[in-house]
Amino acid sequence: MRKFPAQLITWTLALSALLSLPAMAANIYRYYDNQGNLFHGSQVPPEFVKNGYEVLNEKGQVIQTVARALTEEEREAQALAQ
Repeated sequence: MRKFPAQLITWTLALSALLSLPAMAANIYRYYDNQGNLFHGSQVPPEFVKNGYEVLNEKGQVIQTVARALTEEEREAQALAQ
């Protein structure tokens, strides 16, 4: 079995971490507060998740849409319709 110098392994790991940074670019979340104001941020505050939100990539393109939570009345109506 061939042994690699520790310094080579360290540099290889550091280089691979640097090269993966663009792939790990943070998403941007677009969401509305309870008054209907539009916000963009690195996360959606827990109290606004129920309003639904969109996930944007680093170019501002929508890559995922999370629907708002159904109200109790909407859930009941949906259950009756099934």
